[in-house]
Amino acid sequence: MIGPVSDKERLCHRNSHFIRAIDGIYGVMAFIVAQRTRDIGVRVALGASRGSILRSVLGQTGRYLAAGLAVGLAASWAASGLLASVLFGIEPTEAFVYAVVITVVTITGVSAALIPAARASRIDPLKALRAE
Repeated sequence: MIGPVSDKERLCHRNSHFIRAIDGIYGVMAFIVAQRTRDIGVRVALGASRGSILRSVLGQTGRYLAAGLAVGLAASWAASGLLASVLFGIEPTEAFVYAVVITVVTITGVSAALIPAARASRIDPLKALRAE
C-alpha cells in the first residue's frame, strides 16, 4: 500500500514538470538559432559585425518569447477558474507566480538564443555556407 504523499514530494513532482518545460523552451530556442547558421554565415561573409548578428538573433528571440508568453499567460489566466479547485495556499491568479514564470522563461529563452548565436557569429563563413 502506498502511503499519503507529503508536501515535499508534491513540490518535487511540480518542480520536475517545470524543469522539463524549461528544458523544452531551451531546446526549441537553440534549434531555431541553429537553423539560422547558414544565414549567419552569409552575413559574416558580407561583413556583418558580431554585435549586429547578436542583435538580430536576440530580436527574433524576443519576438518569439513575447508571442509565447502572451499566448501562455492568456491561456493560464483563462484556465485559472478551472484550476481554482485544485490549488491550495495560493490564488489561481497570484501576481508573484506570474512574475516568476515570466522571469524564468525570459532568462531561459534569451540564454538559449545567446549561446548558439555567439557560437554561430564566430563561425568560419565557408563552414557555415557548407552546413546543411
